[in-house]
Amino acid sequence: MSRKLSIILVCTLCLVGSVTHASTLWNGDFSKGTNGLEGWWTYLPNPAAQSVTVVDGSAVIYNADQTIAGDAKLGQWFGDPVVGASNALTFDFKATVAAGDGWAGLGVGVEYKDAGGTWLKTDWMNLWDTASYTSGWVTQTLASTTPANAASFQVIFDTWAGDGGAVTATVDNVSIVPEPATMVLLGIGGLVALRRKHA
Repeated sequence: MSRKLSIILVCTLCLVGSVTHASTLWNGDFSKGTNGLEGWWTYLPNPAAQSVTVVDGSAVIYNADQTIAGDAKLGQWFGDPVVGASNALTFDFKATVAAGDGWAGLGVGVEYKDAGGTWLKTDWMNLWDTASYTSGWVTQTLASTTPANAASFQVIFDTWAGDGGAVTATVDNVSIVPEPATMVLLGIGGLVALRRKHA
C-alpha cells in the first residue's frame, strides 16, 4: 500500500470513529425548544384524549383513545441515511397502563423512504408487555439496516390503548447511530475501490 493510501486509511478510520459516536437524531434528550419537542413531530387524532408533553426532560405520550385509528405518535425525520449501514436505535422507556383489556402499549419503528417519498420498509419493535416497564426505566435497542435507494428515514414511537384502558409512555435519551463495524467496513470498501482505481 502506498504512503498516500496509508494516510487516507488512517484519516478514514479516525473519521469513522468520530461519526459512529455522533447521533444523527436531533434533540434526543427533549431539552430544546420552548416545549422541549423541537425537531419532533406529533400525531394526535383525538387531542381530547391524547397528548405529548415534556416532563422533567422526558417526552410523555398519553393515549386514552379507544378507537382503532386512535394511535398517538411521536417521531422525527432524518436525511441522507447511509445505504447498507446497520443503525442502532437506542432509547430509555417506561410506561403506566390504566385498567383496560390489557393490550395498551407502545411500538417503535425505523421507517425508510426513497427520494420520491415511496415507502421502502419499516423495522419494528412491539413493547406489548407494558407491565414489564411499570417498575422503572428500561433501555431498549432496535437494530435497523438501511435498504438500497433509501433517501430519508424516521423514528416513530406509536402508542395504542385497549377498550377502557389508557397508556402513558415516557421516552428519553433517544439516539440512532451507525454501528462501528458497519462504518469501518464501508470505509475500507471505499479505500479498496480507490486503490483499484489508481492501480
